[in-house]
Amino acid sequence: MPIYQYAPEAGNCPQCGGHFDVIQKIDDPPLTLCPQCDRPVHREICPVALGGSLQLQPSDVERNGFVQYRRLEHGVYEKTAGKGPDHLFAD
Repeated sequence: MPIYQYAPEAGNCPQCGGHFDVIQKIDDPPLTLCPQCDRPVHREICPVALGGSLQLQPSDVERNGFVQYRRLEHGVYEKTAGKGPDHLFAD
């Protein structure tokens, strides 16, 4: 089950500190009130921690139909995987 972060609608509460996390099912409706102080809250969008390095291999890029480039210098990119132009130039 995902962990959702909530924040108060306005200000911080000295009782709960303002932000809190809740483990909820995806189908569960978002909380509207803080369970500690009953103040209005909203669910925040937070980055997901995937753990470890998310380094794509060239074979994965090509197999999924994408093209990967690496930056050579300002505005110049070289293809490292996939089907596409060998170089890209940006103004």
